[in-house]
Amino acid sequence: MAGIFRRVVGGPPTGGTGRNDIGPVRGGGSLKVVTAHIRPGYLRKNGVPYSENVVLTEYYDRHVEPNRDVWFTVTTMVSDPKYLNREFITSTDFKKEPNESKWSPLPSKAR
Repeated sequence: MAGIFRRVVGGPPTGGTGRNDIGPVRGGGSLKVVTAHIRPGYLRKNGVPYSENVVLTEYYDRHVEPNRDVWFTVTTMVSDPKYLNREFITSTDFKKEPNESKWSPLPSKAR
């Protein structure tokens, strides 16, 4: 039985080297993760399948805007020659808050 194969490609955040960087940005950085040999399953609960030949590529990018806002972008690309005509791409952006004022976690309760 074949296991999951995962390759991580990345380096220090030198700025200007990320896939989405426009120019040199201090504090930016990128990480690429490629995963293959995944068990067949579904992309979404509504039934779009993927086969055992799927390749999942994830990009984790940190961006610093000129006004010093820090953003973290996660881009996921799914390639499957059996079920998909083209790559299935999703992207999510997260903005770092300036402080912890919006963070107030509560302990979980056992049921």
